[in-house]
Amino acid sequence: MTQHRGVFWMLLFSLALNLLIVGGFAGLAIAKKQMPQPSSVMQNNSGPPLNAGIRSFDGRRFFQALPASEKRRARRVMSSHKREHRQHVTRVRKAKQQVYQLLKSDPMNVAAVETALHELRQAEVAESGFGQMIILGILKDMEPQARIRVIEKMTRPVAKRPPPVR
Repeated sequence: MTQHRGVFWMLLFSLALNLLIVGGFAGLAIAKKQMPQPSSVMQNNSGPPLNAGIRSFDGRRFFQALPASEKRRARRVMSSHKREHRQHVTRVRKAKQQVYQLLKSDPMNVAAVETALHELRQAEVAESGFGQMIILGILKDMEPQARIRVIEKMTRPVAKRPPPVR
């Protein structure tokens, strides 16, 4: 046995290494089975992903999803509504400033803060609704297949960026 001691330890080491590798693959397979299916697979591509309702209808993602030819037309439509959009943005900004001022006051008036928060919600809803109406105006003139491609591209999950290294 002393003669084959090196071979014995080598076989034992090889067996342990193989068990470690097989265990790793088995763990990955089990973890993959326990992970939820992507929403597009669960829905059979019959609409936006289930988690699309979590975030609001994002105008910036919509614009990025448009083909180049539609972007030019969308810019024209958006520029024709620039004044109204600016009014909505200004209303939201003023409502936020009002909330911040009331929150910073030394004896905080809770009723005034609640009223200001209600006004802020109304301003944000009005701004969002206005933007959605502009987007609807752009979408209604598009071909059905192009419209579907834009919405699918827009509702794709975004890859999360790693945090910046400091």
